[in-house]
Amino acid sequence: GILVSNGGVSYVPGVNKSSLSMDGGDKVEMPNILNFSEGTISFWFNASSTSSQTFFDATLNTSAIYHRRFYIELNGTNGRLFFNVDDYNDFPFIGSYYNIPGYAQSKWYFVTAIWRYDGEANVTQIYLNGTLVGNDTRSASTVPILSAPRIGNNQTKGRLRDLNGTTDDYR
Repeated sequence: GILVSNGGVSYVPGVNKSSLSMDGGDKVEMPNILNFSEGTISFWFNASSTSSQTFFDATLNTSAIYHRRFYIELNGTNGRLFFNVDDYNDFPFIGSYYNIPGYAQSKWYFVTAIWRYDGEANVTQIYLNGTLVGNDTRSASTVPILSAPRIGNNQTKGRLRDLNGTTDDYR
């Protein structure tokens, strides 16, 4: 990906050698290589703020109030981890969330998010540290058209939730 920095990015020791530390407003722009019909994203995070933060976002911004959302974020005040997916018509039809028990800043967490549109049911799952902690299945809808994904930056209008912390080993 391409690192776009507002001066607050550094490389620091992480889970796997070095990780990317961001202080908000920075992002890694990736080519649009995701298969939006199904896929898996895994990464490590270590938040350094209690603010809400976006780890991964492929939301398609439009002029509409609602957008075709596809993001993974953390509400840092209560430790709620979200994985949200909208359909082609911008309907927020599926999402998994999990309140992390004893959530603490400055602690490493491993997240895996899985999605699948199979024509009959849409599935999202979210794992924390290797354990399934949230899932949702709903009736089928049209696969959304999304934008090229970003790490550490929110693409949804009106939501300022950039990453303030450290992230490592996106797959």
